Amino acid sequence: RAYTVLKSCVPVEPERHHLRHALIALAQMAAVHLNQAYRGSTTPSSNGKFAWSRRAQEQKMQWQDWQPLQKLVPAAAPPKPKLCGVEDVLEFMQDHIEGSFLEDGFTSAEEIQQIIEAFHSYLAGVTDDRREAPFLMACRYAIARAAPSSQPLLADTICKAFLRVTLPRLIELCSPDAYPYCAVVVTFHDNGLFANVLQLLDALLLAAPGVPVLVDWQRRGPEQHFQYGPAGFDLFKHLFRQTPRCHSLAEDHSVGYSSTAPVFTLSKRINVIFMNMLRGLIWGIPEPEQSALRKAYRRAMDNVLELSTLMRRRVDEVVATWPRGARVVGVHKRLGANEVAACQLNQRTPPPAEFIQQARHVLADTPPGVPQVLFLATDEISTVQAFTKAFPKGGTVQLCCREGVKRSKGGVRADGVDDEVHRSPCEPKDAEDALVDAICLSRCEDLLCIDSNLSITVSMLNPQIRLHALASLLPPGWEEIAARPREPVYSAYRVARHPGMFVAELPSTASELIGCIEYGTRIETTGRLWDGWVELAEGGWVRIHGTKSGCWGADYLPGTDQLTMRRVTCGELLVADGELIHRPGWEEGDPLPPALARAETPDCSFCTFAYKHMKMHPRVR
Repeated sequence: RAYTVLKSCVPVEPERHHLRHALIALAQMAAVHLNQAYRGSTTPSSNGKFAWSRRAQEQKMQWQDWQPLQKLVPAAAPPKPKLCGVEDVLEFMQDHIEGSFLEDGFTSAEEIQQIIEAFHSYLAGVTDDRREAPFLMACRYAIARAAPSSQPLLADTICKAFLRVTLPRLIELCSPDAYPYCAVVVTFHDNGLFANVLQLLDALLLAAPGVPVLVDWQRRGPEQHFQYGPAGFDLFKHLFRQTPRCHSLAEDHSVGYSSTAPVFTLSKRINVIFMNMLRGLIWGIPEPEQSALRKAYRRAMDNVLELSTLMRRRVDEVVATWPRGARVVGVHKRLGANEVAACQLNQRTPPPAEFIQQARHVLADTPPGVPQVLFLATDEISTVQAFTKAFPKGGTVQLCCREGVKRSKGGVRADGVDDEVHRSPCEPKDAEDALVDAICLSRCEDLLCIDSNLSITVSMLNPQIRLHALASLLPPGWEEIAARPREPVYSAYRVARHPGMFVAELPSTASELIGCIEYGTRIETTGRLWDGWVELAEGGWVRIHGTKSGCWGADYLPGTDQLTMRRVTCGELLVADGELIHRPGWEEGDPLPPALARAETPDCSFCTFAYKHMKMHPRVR
């Protein structure tokens, strides 16, 4: 009967034909097994065939001892919670604990020891059934990687953040011995939208069950980053639906009256892997722990953090343009600005060409016949232009990039501030655009990204999305390019910055420092150049000019002759003090290198190179 019904069904969508055929096959198998089970029955009908109805009636008349399944099968005892074993995280930070507390004003060794014992007691009691367990496991792996690292400032930054912010807030929010609170109030901090979203996600995950999370996203007026709408505008109510667990503080009139318990105020992110330079550590967390963390945040959001009607409609309008059944790959490309690079773990912002190459690599394994969509979310104008050229209309890949979104050219404004979108006056629509991009990215199957608050939010919204972070210290093929630079390179330079410059192992601000050269020192080079870094003959790399993501310069501690490090992002660091290295390949008729055509190098270098180039090629002017 089931087989007959399925065969006569109305046609269904093409992508569901396989399901219909599977059901038909199952119905056929069921009919065969039933015939085999009742073959040879002694209950024939008058026409000699098996009497199904009579056999069923006989079966009903037989006594059956029907009992609940729970009585027949004993219920398995719930597993006992296991300790997470995260107390050893303090051992990774042993060299940084004392210095961190001394900077906080604790000068007594007895006080410091009491705090450490309190931290250890809390961590030793965390079991795997606690809400903060996946949070702490992820932090543990991040700290285990960063604490012994030789990358400048990385170990110091994560250890101080964990000891000063993360652990104290965890104890206050999650410890069984913590003082009870009646609500958690999440105030905005002066940063972009998704820095505040991650702060809210921390509150939803860590707040005690049943305790409301109240959001205060009404700007006061003088903010430099959180500038969405006029003063007093309730951004959270505009973007999200109000739910009993999470709603705007302005909509809640019971705080401070319904309970004698205090209100817990959260004014910054708690998770160390949500904090600026430390965000890149999330991509290196092992899969089980990373997956558990993402699922924990997703569960904390379910039926709690929901989009407003306006935002749902705007997201649906974008997703409706994607072909049904398409393979959708999302790309989030941040602006190539100094401040963005300084917040990356690898201290660089990959160019659009690197994103395009990676996107093609990810799309290459799409099954034949499946439509391909590339959804691009970016705040950089040049990135839109590069992707539009790489994926033209009518090609095999449909490029989806929303129009009418505020974007920037990058660089530095006249006041010396990086030209980022949220550093200029913004409207509620700018926050809407950012949120629509994030939700659309979370609907993709793959995500290409760098370290950013938006990308991490997307990974929490969709724990199943495959992550492809462009997090390498240097891009593929950099050595071949460094061996044949287009910019001029001299055989020797002299250090022009006082009191000196640090030497990096690789041409990257995130590379380990292997030495220091003093002001006025003459250094010889190999002729290799990468992204403004020149290779020294004795080993290591030094930046010629303090542009882009900068480098590490030496500086004196105030009032002492002790050297410390300081990020340098401008000024001439090395001056040429040798012969210009002639490169095979600069043939007659070749155009000037692009960097020189844009006059990105110091004037003296440009004039010297242009003079020699024109002597070699008289027709080039």
